[in-house]
Amino acid sequence: MVRFINLAFLLAVVICVSALADTPIYIGFVWHLHQPIYVPYDDAFTTIQYNGPQSGPSFSFSLHEMWSSKGGPYKTWPMDAIESGMNAGLPHLGAQVNISGSLMESLRCLDINNWNYDYYGNWTNRWNQGLSWQTTQGNSRIEIISFAFHHPIGGLVDIYDLEMHIRLHKKIFQDTFGGTPSLGLFPAETCFHERMIPALKNCGIEWVVIDNIHLDRTLTDYPWTGNSGVVEPNGADISDLSLGEVDPGSSWVHLNGVWAPEPVSAWSHRVHYTQWTNPETGQLSNVIAVPGSCYMGNEDARGGFGALNYDDVMSQLQPFNTDPQHPLLIILHHDGENYGGGSESYYHSNFQNFVNWAGSNTHRFVPTTIQDYLDLFPPEPGDIVTLEPGGWIGSGCLDPEFHFWLDDPNPFPEGYSPDWNSWAVITAAQNWVHTADIISPWTSVSGILYNNGTLTDQAWHDYLCAQASDYEYWEGGPDEVIWNSNAIRGCNQAVSHAMMVVAGGTDTLGPSIFKPQRQPYNPGGTEWYIEQSSDFTIWSFIYDLSGVAWAKVKTRIDPDGHVDQANRIYSGGNWQETDMTDFSRPSQAQITPLYKADYYSTLIPDQTNVLIDYYIEAQDNLGNTSRSEICHVYVGTSSSGNDTVSWTPVSPTRDDVIAITVHEPGQGGWFHWGVNASGHDWQQPDEAYWPDNSDLFGGTGPAVESVLIGPDMNGDYHLDIGPFNLPVQDVQSVDFVIHYQDGSWDNNNGNDYHISIRPPQPSTPTAVPGTPTQTPTPIPPTPTPPAGTTYTPTFTPNPDISPTPTSQPAMTVTPTPIPDLIINLQLNLPWFASGDSFELYAERTNTTAQFINADQYIALEAYGFFYFYPSWTTQPVPEFRKCDPETSEREEILFFTVPSGIPADGPFFFYAALLNAGGSEMISNLSWVVFGFY
Repeated sequence: MVRFINLAFLLAVVICVSALADTPIYIGFVWHLHQPIYVPYDDAFTTIQYNGPQSGPSFSFSLHEMWSSKGGPYKTWPMDAIESGMNAGLPHLGAQVNISGSLMESLRCLDINNWNYDYYGNWTNRWNQGLSWQTTQGNSRIEIISFAFHHPIGGLVDIYDLEMHIRLHKKIFQDTFGGTPSLGLFPAETCFHERMIPALKNCGIEWVVIDNIHLDRTLTDYPWTGNSGVVEPNGADISDLSLGEVDPGSSWVHLNGVWAPEPVSAWSHRVHYTQWTNPETGQLSNVIAVPGSCYMGNEDARGGFGALNYDDVMSQLQPFNTDPQHPLLIILHHDGENYGGGSESYYHSNFQNFVNWAGSNTHRFVPTTIQDYLDLFPPEPGDIVTLEPGGWIGSGCLDPEFHFWLDDPNPFPEGYSPDWNSWAVITAAQNWVHTADIISPWTSVSGILYNNGTLTDQAWHDYLCAQASDYEYWEGGPDEVIWNSNAIRGCNQAVSHAMMVVAGGTDTLGPSIFKPQRQPYNPGGTEWYIEQSSDFTIWSFIYDLSGVAWAKVKTRIDPDGHVDQANRIYSGGNWQETDMTDFSRPSQAQITPLYKADYYSTLIPDQTNVLIDYYIEAQDNLGNTSRSEICHVYVGTSSSGNDTVSWTPVSPTRDDVIAITVHEPGQGGWFHWGVNASGHDWQQPDEAYWPDNSDLFGGTGPAVESVLIGPDMNGDYHLDIGPFNLPVQDVQSVDFVIHYQDGSWDNNNGNDYHISIRPPQPSTPTAVPGTPTQTPTPIPPTPTPPAGTTYTPTFTPNPDISPTPTSQPAMTVTPTPIPDLIINLQLNLPWFASGDSFELYAERTNTTAQFINADQYIALEAYGFFYFYPSWTTQPVPEFRKCDPETSEREEILFFTVPSGIPADGPFFFYAALLNAGGSEMISNLSWVVFGFY
């Protein structure tokens, strides 16, 4: 049975236990810093010069502005934070900082070229100082932990390739800072899969940061609701143990005071071993899994101490901190350069407040480095856990299929997906580079890193860059034409080198096989409560430079329904084989790939209530054979993907209208619904969210009944609900049943229906709602000005945001004549927390317009970056002005000079972009500030 904690009781217990606790909770940090190679393979100095590829097109944002805005986190701020804790005498305090290889490479380039008046000159000085500081355990207080050089998704790339990424990162770390590389690794986007373990072990990695939700989701009683934005776990990833069995006396905890839509466990805030089995030999290899706190790391990214109430939130786990040999470890992992987590106040005033608090509560909380914690409290050798694949909370990264970088085409599989196109090209390039590596092996990591080695070294140099996850991340925006071609750019360059090597040798390598995928993910089960067909498709991209002769799927039914050692090796069991068919899709990217893998698939029908092992085997026209890794899937009992009720989009955001369809019920009825369910208990939706023809059920609620509309020509009934983006109520889920006119109910077999409302996702490869992820900054489209205005900017702001901001004006102020020429605009912003606001004052003096108040400042109660464009400007400099209120409570605003020829009586219009906005929901938006001078 799933057990939940009564918050009132829990908080009372916390007060008592906290005062008497002998075992403190340990707190650590991981700050992730990353920039990609924006154009393979131009250096940073060249890319900034052209603001994109040398042959065009240009990025819609300014690379110059982006790089010039990151000096604090890239040069000094992390050391400032840790120094404050060191000076306060905190013995274990420190931080793990993750600097990607491509970022180090770019900073070195800008330093050497004296870019921007030597802006990054001697950027390593403060880092070297911080690297010399030690904890009382003798470990580095600032630890630059290992990473895969170009930020690839380790759950998708070839394992040998992942190993090469890590080796390159270790090399550039030593060349940049000296010293011994870290024993720990932070995976890009915290995306981890157990298949990565051999590459980590080969590179001397002993521990890896994972996201703790992928521990909790493996337990049999995990109380999934979908509100965290990730589909139901597949049975193959669920162990046969409950929380009470792995952590006796523990319970699921609904964290209060932080966005935590699903319960968490104390067990997933402890370190454990996780392991991988070599399918050929059965040999085991393991690493320590260090869990990052999914929800608390996400909240810390809003601004650190204060944005996250450390004491109140963390104390809720204290009643279960009962093992002094393995105390709870809360790792706050997120981007260190974006949003609140990359702000000046995060590293300074807020971190100083954290240091002060920690120094006053040493009996309850201990700031620590991960290595100090592991030295003091290593996991038990027999404590080995299964981890579900997946990453951190932002951007849909929790998804065990890593769909954010492998987005399905629509329709599946006949449509086109830029991500699929990139991976098909990467798979073909893999075969060329690996074949060249067999014929003439790479000579040195240095030769690959600096692109001055052999042809094989140079092929590796370009090929690894093509795997940067940034290139799949940034689709759908104004720079899609560049991003969708970047993997092709790198692969074409790599293949051009490899072809010259292959021409002088013999192909002895079998086909390259992309990690096997399946559709649906939960065959015979449910996805977002919608039943899926038990028939499922296994597919992959397969390529060989000598041609693919055949490809087959091998399947084996497991006798006991549980993944154990026997499931992880090729030998044993009764394997059945099914031929795969191939399908070729032309690339639609701007650059044509030299080679591209075909899509191969096969249908696995007529299986229910069974665990199946599967892998792909393929042979080329020369007789060389390859096998993929072994994968596992549990198939449920459903026979059809059709259901009584469906909705689109399947995984909506708060800004979406959700279309509900009740399929051919034969009668009308009501959509009986509430929000933010806990079990079968619903909250009453605010009336602002009710569709027309809605009333409280029974006159009292809390459920609302909304009349279904229909029937349509197919006999279906419909209702549109949402969007759920108003400040009056934070909606994390819509929970419902169908109440028919004849008095019958459809309650989804007693489970009710639940639609998870995805939270705002300012996570990006250069942004965050909570943890690591990075790359360039996405740029919003130019909004449509209010009626009667004209606006033709040639420069757009550089918002560090993940979601594309809406172009609709959030607020319009009608110009009104003011006798003293002062206009006071109070902007109540709906995406801020209740009560957050800021004021703008405008004054006209001759031909100068200036934002002022009594002290010539802009008064802010929220934080973020504010960009202002006068309507008359066509040049980014000097008319473009940015206010960074993070530097102080009040920030002076530079004035705008009105050029000659502008009518003296106005009105003037200012375009204001509110970016990296603060508040409880971390949303960014655009608005038009409209005012006039008369």
